[in-house]
Amino acid sequence: MVPPASPFEERLNLVRRMNALPLAAFNELVFALSPPPGLLPPPSAPQSDRVFALMEWAKGTDGCGLGQVIRALEMGSPWASQGQTSVYPEKLWNVPHGRNPFFTGRDAQLNKLHEILQKAGKAALSGMPGVGKTQLAIEYTYLCRDEYQHVFWVKAETDSELMASFVEIATLLNLPTLRQDDQSQIVKAVKRWLEQNDGWLLVADNADNLSMVQKHLPGAHQGRILFTTRDSATGQLQCIKVEKFKPEDGDGALLLLCRAKLLCQGANLDDAALEERELAKQIDREMDGLPLALDQAGAYIEEVPSSLAEYLQRYRQAGDQLRKRRGDLAPDHTSVTVTFNLAVKQIELQNPAAAQLVRACAFLSPDAIPEEIFTANPTVWEEPLRISLEGPVTFNNVFREVTRFSLLSRDVKKRLLGIHRLVQEVILDSLSADKKRFWAKRAVLAIEQVFPDPRARAAWNECERLLSQAKIAAKHIDRWKFRHNSAFNLLDNMQRYLGTMSRYAEAEQISMNAVRFLEDLENLNIQPLISSLLHLGDSYLKQAKFFEAKCTLEKAQKMSLHMLGDQHLLTANCFSFMGELSLRQGWLSEAEKLFSRALNVNVFGKNHAATAKTLSNLAVVIDRMGRPAEAESHARVALSIAKTELDPKDFLTAAILHTLGELLMNLGNYQEAEATMLRSLAIIEEQLGPEHSYKATGMINLALLHECRGNYPEAERLTRKALTMRIRIFGSCHPDVAQATNNLGLLMMKQSHFSEAKELFESALNLNKKILGSGHFEVALNMHNLAWACEELGEIAEAEELYNRSLRLHQAIYGEDQDHPDIARTLNNLGGLKMRLDKLEQAEALLREALAMEQRLFGPNNVALVEELLSLANLLLTLGNPVESEEFYERALKICTASLPLNHQHTRLAHIGLANSRRVQGKH
Repeated sequence: MVPPASPFEERLNLVRRMNALPLAAFNELVFALSPPPGLLPPPSAPQSDRVFALMEWAKGTDGCGLGQVIRALEMGSPWASQGQTSVYPEKLWNVPHGRNPFFTGRDAQLNKLHEILQKAGKAALSGMPGVGKTQLAIEYTYLCRDEYQHVFWVKAETDSELMASFVEIATLLNLPTLRQDDQSQIVKAVKRWLEQNDGWLLVADNADNLSMVQKHLPGAHQGRILFTTRDSATGQLQCIKVEKFKPEDGDGALLLLCRAKLLCQGANLDDAALEERELAKQIDREMDGLPLALDQAGAYIEEVPSSLAEYLQRYRQAGDQLRKRRGDLAPDHTSVTVTFNLAVKQIELQNPAAAQLVRACAFLSPDAIPEEIFTANPTVWEEPLRISLEGPVTFNNVFREVTRFSLLSRDVKKRLLGIHRLVQEVILDSLSADKKRFWAKRAVLAIEQVFPDPRARAAWNECERLLSQAKIAAKHIDRWKFRHNSAFNLLDNMQRYLGTMSRYAEAEQISMNAVRFLEDLENLNIQPLISSLLHLGDSYLKQAKFFEAKCTLEKAQKMSLHMLGDQHLLTANCFSFMGELSLRQGWLSEAEKLFSRALNVNVFGKNHAATAKTLSNLAVVIDRMGRPAEAESHARVALSIAKTELDPKDFLTAAILHTLGELLMNLGNYQEAEATMLRSLAIIEEQLGPEHSYKATGMINLALLHECRGNYPEAERLTRKALTMRIRIFGSCHPDVAQATNNLGLLMMKQSHFSEAKELFESALNLNKKILGSGHFEVALNMHNLAWACEELGEIAEAEELYNRSLRLHQAIYGEDQDHPDIARTLNNLGGLKMRLDKLEQAEALLREALAMEQRLFGPNNVALVEELLSLANLLLTLGNPVESEEFYERALKICTASLPLNHQHTRLAHIGLANSRRVQGKH
């Protein structure tokens, strides 16, 4: 039963009824009541003014009394309500909200909503709190008001609010049941009216209990009904899911700028200044595209006032305070904090386990939460959530309660949950430090249970699927200083996986976390600590952070020698990593010593995977030192061990094949080199995927092989692809990027694109100087190549200076009296330049020295000698020594015929040179 209407309500209803009368009916009422002449305004005046004057007279001492007015209206006059017929104006409208001048976007959803309503008669807008369901419904009512005879709005959050809304509609419709005390009769009367009339739209706002709301609405009707609800399960209702704004669309940034009055209504995002546009996009990302939060931020910026940059800084420093502050000029919306806290409290009243599930998700990565984090080991979680997770039915019941309020989403096929970032923030704002620590620990334990050991190749896909959650767990471990075994197991598996995947910057952060973890323990666990230091040092090394790598690896080596001795596997690993560091920095003699020390650690014997890896690395060093045959021998032994001890598709096998392929190419064995390189690339792509640094390195070497064979277009394609890949993996400031840039320059030289080549060499040189320092062998190579480009461009003086600087640097690195291919190459090119300068005696001395060095390095019939043989033969012919020139041309042609294609540039040059030397001698 409802209480009787108050005098105020009776007068208000009476005024509304008289305002709703047609003009003729109102004039008849005035005639019947007989107010004094001239008391009322003329009929041309607004009817509301005339009603006011009549009411003032009727309730006065000289008037007829309000009771007489009511009786006159109910006497069966032509204008009175008869049976269920009501008197109402041409259009009825009770939407309690004005049109939102800042409403942004949603065009596709508005069109879809209109289409559904016209076809099906009913539709639902579903979504999380604050996502803009009500604002979308308001905008629709204003856009389409001319298409409906009447528009009604009911508040449907609770049964009492719904009843009150029906009473209001009954008043608008002037239904006779209005005076009845039984609200159910009022509802029935409104339902009958809706069933018997058409052309109306009814919006049921906040209809989170759809079954409760729908039982009060007509089943068969001629109007349209629109529901807004947080419930994602809408049954037979066609539902439009209202989502947060997508950052790429720019709608969130535009809403913020308009609400803050930094853009005029109707403006486009591009109308904003570039700086404001970018700041607005940043704030949009901070708010995760939630319209309520963006509106709230805009209100704050307008009212304080403050700039976008100031707001962004304040939000990052004190977001919990700003999330609570709604603003004085926007009383119709609650704040983000109030909105989400109320939703969580409502869930807790219905199902405490569901509320715990939401809180747990606040401590996970929001976008893709695998359900197995909860279901794999429910004992991690406390009651009542633990009990609810033990069976699929009870778990689904928990999730059903959460989805009723759209605080979590669920991808049933992928078995993933999702939660909005601001829901997480509000939950975190509401918890004490002790509670945060409690939930963070539970999250770490649950994630550790499901994150697999990455040493098994089959686990990599699952590692990647769970990685975003593991990263959040790592932050919890670091923040709360969790020091239990599960925490370290998770960090250790993460650093192994990220290192394997060449994600070195991410691996660095996790390894630093692991080292801090282990160093904090009261009882030092030495072996895991050394292992984590090696992981950290390796991540530094791969990112060319050589100083940090040196400090970290030296620390690990010192610790391992002191605590474990020189015959422990970890000590051998320390030597190997220090050897890699020395190799990358060009300290070849030191690298050879370190790799040799690693090989002398006899822990598992000579036929062990670690031995194979070290032999392969040693082979690279020895090749760089100019001992190619010895290097090949080491690489073949390493491959033999790998075939015995490793899976044929293990990525270490691929790395050894890669090394052997490079050595075979340098030795001129192109056919076997290509087969070996292709085997390596196939394993890498199958095991490590298409975007791994090892694949980029493999493509670089395969490109070099194509270059050696004269297939420059294919070599260029592979090099450009590898360069792009390396930039994606490492960023633009990395030695591997410089190497690929240098190689691309060499290809431009071979194709006579000298200006482009010079630019590429300069870029590589500057990059390597910055990263490696001016004394590195890569810098010497870049100088040599830049000198070559300058020479071809006619910049002779600059070329000569660069060649000499490159030669001096090479000799400083490898030893002035040492043979090395890079020294021989520089001597040969400097000799060629002296020929251009007509300094023929100097040229001859340099070219003979280069050829002799190459022969000592590679033997008399190696393809590596071809360039030196041709250069010296050309000079001798110029000097008038055709006999010796013919001898060198014949040697060059013999090597080319055995090792290179018939159309190779060197082969053609050897043929032409040999013909010229013979013609000079009169041989035909």
